[in-house]
Amino acid sequence: MDSSKRAKHLIISNTLFILKIIMNEILIQNAILATAIDTDGSIFAYIHKHGERQKPSIGHTVSITNNNIEFLEKMQEYANIGTIIPGDRNVKILWIASKKDVKNILERIIPFLIIKKKQANKMLDYCNKRLNCWSRYSEEDWSFVEEMKKLNGEKNADS
Repeated sequence: MDSSKRAKHLIISNTLFILKIIMNEILIQNAILATAIDTDGSIFAYIHKHGERQKPSIGHTVSITNNNIEFLEKMQEYANIGTIIPGDRNVKILWIASKKDVKNILERIIPFLIIKKKQANKMLDYCNKRLNCWSRYSEEDWSFVEEMKKLNGEKNADS
């Protein structure tokens, strides 16, 4: 093998090695995010009432709650989406709420979830169905909110 072919081979080998390291790091970050959501987070849907004149809409959120801001900033860095907002009693919340962002994060973490896998799969199905849909909500959409409440153990899910 002449030196130019050898150099190209070496560059390709090194590039593949670096890509493998980067992919492993991304998988590790996704697993850490999933663990944080499984333990300190939530995946939920809710009915958002805008006021008297506007019809209610369905909200969809993935969040992580913690009192350690550095932890939440690291999770936000791993997720590359979301906003950190104040919560109750000196805690902060990493809040991911747009359908596109919720879909993105769930696709990355579902393989690593244990506790909230059912909620994640149901929410991902809903986001896929409604992502580019601007039609009115169907009975199935409103039922989705109640099903998510039940999965999350809300006692008054049907009220």
